[in-house]
Amino acid sequence: MVLAEDLRQAVLQVALQGKLTKQLETDSNVDEMLINIQAEKEKLIAEKKIKKEKPLPEIQEEDIPFEIPDNWRWARLQAFLDVRDGTHDSPKYVESGIPFVTSKNLNNGEIDFSDVKYITKEDADFFNARSKVNKNDILMAMIGSIGKPVLVDVEKEFAIKNMALFKPVPNSDIHMDYVLLLLNYAESLMNAQSTGGVQKFVSLTYLREFISPLPPIEEQQRIVDKINEIMPKIDEYEKIEKELETLKKVFPTNMKDALLQVAMQGKLTEQLKSDSSVFSVIEQCEKDKETAINEGKYKKEKFRGALPEEEYPFEIPDNWKWLYISDISLFQEGPGILAVDFRTKGVPLIRIAGMQEDIVRLDGCNYLEPQMVEDKWKHFKLDLGDIVISTSASMDKIAEVTEETVGAIPYTGLIRFKMYGNINKEYFKYFIKSSFYAMQINEQKSGGTIKHYGPTHLKKMVIPIPPIEEQQRIVERLEALLPLCEDLKE
Repeated sequence: MVLAEDLRQAVLQVALQGKLTKQLETDSNVDEMLINIQAEKEKLIAEKKIKKEKPLPEIQEEDIPFEIPDNWRWARLQAFLDVRDGTHDSPKYVESGIPFVTSKNLNNGEIDFSDVKYITKEDADFFNARSKVNKNDILMAMIGSIGKPVLVDVEKEFAIKNMALFKPVPNSDIHMDYVLLLLNYAESLMNAQSTGGVQKFVSLTYLREFISPLPPIEEQQRIVDKINEIMPKIDEYEKIEKELETLKKVFPTNMKDALLQVAMQGKLTEQLKSDSSVFSVIEQCEKDKETAINEGKYKKEKFRGALPEEEYPFEIPDNWKWLYISDISLFQEGPGILAVDFRTKGVPLIRIAGMQEDIVRLDGCNYLEPQMVEDKWKHFKLDLGDIVISTSASMDKIAEVTEETVGAIPYTGLIRFKMYGNINKEYFKYFIKSSFYAMQINEQKSGGTIKHYGPTHLKKMVIPIPPIEEQQRIVERLEALLPLCEDLKE
């Protein structure tokens, strides 16, 4: 799964098409920029600081891969940079000396000197006469794993092998951070166009003639700023991908079950000292349950409170508590209504077929006489935000009541929940989908061919309750991770 990398490439492409930032008429002229760069190069050639360059081929219309703004230009890399390469020789290595950097030392946008080999000062001076690396240059692998560009941010003497070296022309209006993102975008294309058998490579000539979109220097800066704003968000997304990859190795059979289970164990998110006490959640649940009993919505029943630690089904964080489901919610099963009472219109009678896409719908419903509902079943009417679960046949369905089904009646085989206190409904729904909840059902359910469980069974079932802030963090994390599970399986 490389969704984050695909997203990076998409962002870089729209940036290099001029679609990520606003073009300004006050920007400088790119044609003048290129003329000035060429003049600076001619000066360096005359001073024998660089070698005379071969003429670059004209850019043909069929070479241009996409449109760019009118004030940009297509240019070959050598037209606005000094493009060189490191040695391809293999000198004798020594125990200590000058670091000899190869493509394996380019990692995560940096030069890794921890596993570098060394060469003598004499060999380094010989190689650096042709390809000395300075701060603000860019290095890129051109053999094997082509790409991995790195903007040099250290002032350290070293020599390079089998790498391209992109140097800014002195006094030129080229932002090397822009060149870096340009090369990052071009990496996949260069790999596709590389030659060679087992060991792929791109030539120095290929790199010098590589055509690139070149905006004014002001626009280069705006693109760099915008990319620096966006990429950290993609990096965070990539962390989520990596978390999923790790979980996949630990729980290879069912990623969704694994995520939900570790979430219910408090292992998916960080516990924070700033969170409120879980006892405030418990106290509010107790007050709400007492109110429901006093209003006649629930039979008089003792609030049992948190489980003793010795009765915990599994370990949870110290600032969590186990509670009975009957202490955090009012629940009731839909009435058993006979077919003789069905009507062609009236109050909808919701069936399991109406539990679709996490929303209670009218699909497959029958209807009831409104007056009969008022006389017999009005206390079963669904309210906005109620949670409805299936308890017979398809036991994996859970949905929430929306405006469309307010006032409808749930049929037998469905149980509706109203949450007490500071219980996050989304957290509760995720718990209902967890394997631990399913395990409790299996221990409680009864029946022959069609299994069933109801309120009597639910009163024996328990749920881990974190502080309200932690409930929200779990919901946010699961909302980010669960949609990626199918992609991860693929």
